[in-house]
Amino acid sequence: SNQHTELVNLVGGCQYVITHVVTDYAINGEPLETNEYNNYVSADISSDGKDVSISLNYYSDDIVVKKENNIFFKVDYDRSFYGSAKSTEADKYRFIIIDGFIESVGEIHHMLQKAAETKEPYVIFCFGMSDEVKHVIFQNNLKKITHILPVCMSVDESTINLLNDIAVIHKSDIVSSLKGQTISQEMRRELPLGKSINIKEDGFEIVPIASHSEIKHHISYLKKR
Repeated sequence: SNQHTELVNLVGGCQYVITHVVTDYAINGEPLETNEYNNYVSADISSDGKDVSISLNYYSDDIVVKKENNIFFKVDYDRSFYGSAKSTEADKYRFIIIDGFIESVGEIHHMLQKAAETKEPYVIFCFGMSDEVKHVIFQNNLKKITHILPVCMSVDESTINLLNDIAVIHKSDIVSSLKGQTISQEMRRELPLGKSINIKEDGFEIVPIASHSEIKHHISYLKKR
């Protein structure tokens, strides 16, 4: 039997990776959600959400799978920082989630210094930044002084809600002037650590800090609104 790695969407938007398949024809080289045998797939999730057992009842072939805690956000954002790269990854990154627009380099000065000293990756989720701020980040990244990954989204109803989702999976808060916060003030604090992010052409994928049950609770809350 061959080793396979196929992403499978099963329950509640969570993704799982198939680590082993008993026979080649069980998957046929395609993700199960698009596979012609989809009608014969059943899944059992353990109470802690860590393990999943899948059976292809039609062939009675067992598949061993491992949960991958990655959540994908399909969203338009400013791609100018990433050029032609199809994806950009960062592990153990510092992050800040800003309900607002970054107007001046002074607002991120402390973060630029810290990023240059520690060489840690930094991710900024925000609703845009001035050309001056973009230029400084781009040049510092180009010279490998910093590794800063801005995710600059346009402001609309869907992206405002998206900030809340990003905050929930990071078990963090949103920086907002509505709470009397300023960007420069929050940048002076030690920013929290994220696990892993993969910024792609059509969105970004994050390994959440929040538990499976916390994410499910948030989804339930959104459905009731």
